[in-house]
Amino acid sequence: MQFYLAAGMGDTLPRGRFRPVRAAYRLGPRLLSAIGGGAVQGGMMLVGDSRECGPHDVLARDIIRECLRRNYDGVVLDWYHKGPDRGTLTALLGQLCPQYGLRLFVPEQYAPYAAQATVLRNPAVSGGPLAACLEDGIRRYGAGRLALDLERLRLDFTLPHSANVRRPLTASELRRLREGGLKMVYMGLESGCDAVLERMQKGHTAAAIVAAGQKARRAGLALSVTAISGLGSRELLREHAVDTARALSAMNPEYIGLLTLMVEPGTPLERWVREGSFQVLGPAEILQETALLLDHMDSPGSVFRMNHASNYLTLKGTLNRDLPALRQQVQEGLMGHGLRPESWRAL
Repeated sequence: MQFYLAAGMGDTLPRGRFRPVRAAYRLGPRLLSAIGGGAVQGGMMLVGDSRECGPHDVLARDIIRECLRRNYDGVVLDWYHKGPDRGTLTALLGQLCPQYGLRLFVPEQYAPYAAQATVLRNPAVSGGPLAACLEDGIRRYGAGRLALDLERLRLDFTLPHSANVRRPLTASELRRLREGGLKMVYMGLESGCDAVLERMQKGHTAAAIVAAGQKARRAGLALSVTAISGLGSRELLREHAVDTARALSAMNPEYIGLLTLMVEPGTPLERWVREGSFQVLGPAEILQETALLLDHMDSPGSVFRMNHASNYLTLKGTLNRDLPALRQQVQEGLMGHGLRPESWRAL
């Protein structure tokens, strides 16, 4: 099994079985590089995205030429902009890389453009167990064409113990962490509805998250909590909105962030959508759910933000003071004002 580790030019790579992925390139009118004339050799090249994309044939030639010059094993495409131009470039690289003995790794949404490329699947957004994510990936692409795109999203929230026993942090331990310089705790509530949490296999109840948040606040730590609009589907729209508002209000965190659900390719959630067991909410339904949440919010002093790239509408305010203005903005959004087009989400 081969392991690659993405690293910037200033990063120190650990010794051992890792091969470097040089995160030093991105698309532009031509291939842009942060390496310059350095003597970097070996590993893989990672090509990042940008809004501007030059001619496909020129970029493809630049990428192949750089691989041969640096003796790279191949190319990793780290693209987040969607569109036919990226698909065309992926297809061209899919033809050229095998001719030069180079491997090509592509994001899962671009797998159809390059039949011989290795498909990158990120299990962090799977919405289910790792085993299910792998089984589904193998079923779709075959074991020989699948690679895991692993990233560290968070560390375990429990403290290490000499006997390797995991346990919740005590109030005194939280206070010591605060005294040692910890200022804020970030928590992903996602939903205050236990039925939604169970369906998404979160592994905890809303009450457990609320209790943990209240515990952090009692220890003098600031609290930032996120939730995800649309996570209840149409079936649990009201329960998700109302119960999430109540859970957030019970914690009364310093910061509340409201994101909007985006379905990632290759996840169990995508399969549920395809099979019809999960209905993704459209912009109007998301805003109706947001209005319902705001109607049940009571969290004085909480800074409220709905300005993530996934959101259809941007909302900013401080609760409870700005609730009337936030509700008015939602109503304007329902009339079509200020909405982000679907194609712009996640940009």
